[in-house]
Amino acid sequence: MSARKLLGLPRGALASTHPVYRAWGAMRQRCNNSKHPDFKWYGARGIKVCRRWNSFAAFFADMGSPPTPDLTLDREDNDKGYGPGNCRWATWTEQARNRRRSFLLSDGTHLGALVDKTGLRYSTVTQRIARGMSVGEALGTPLRQRGRHRVLSPRDEEELFGLHAQGRSMKELGARFGVSRSTLHRILRRSS
Repeated sequence: MSARKLLGLPRGALASTHPVYRAWGAMRQRCNNSKHPDFKWYGARGIKVCRRWNSFAAFFADMGSPPTPDLTLDREDNDKGYGPGNCRWATWTEQARNRRRSFLLSDGTHLGALVDKTGLRYSTVTQRIARGMSVGEALGTPLRQRGRHRVLSPRDEEELFGLHAQGRSMKELGARFGVSRSTLHRILRRSS
């Protein structure tokens, strides 16, 4: 059966424009085409596409369409190739956490999941760990003030916007977040 029919496309439609077909083609290019810009991260590392998936029909039978359009093809184990037991449809966030250089804690938790709960930036926490802090210290240490302006975490900024919308005074907000009025004005102007 043709790719067009498998995808349920009308006569005359090009299968190559369908997201699933493009994901399949891109996967094969990254692994098999030494001139592809990403070959060094895939084919050159020994990442291969299983023989079965050289056929789009077999790939589509195993993977189907992603449940939502924002999902992309992802390998669960980045040291293994593309095949039925190692691939899934994942969000960009899931993919970002599933990189060779991402931090996986001893209990299997991704550091990114813990960082999301703190309001800190992922890069801040990973830099702290690289400098010798434990994971607990890196997650629990608040941001330091830079010069005269304190940098608020995204969570603090969200709370600031909510309290400002409720009509709290600048003096009260400054005391609550430990920032000057000029810093408050700068943050609030940036959001509007």
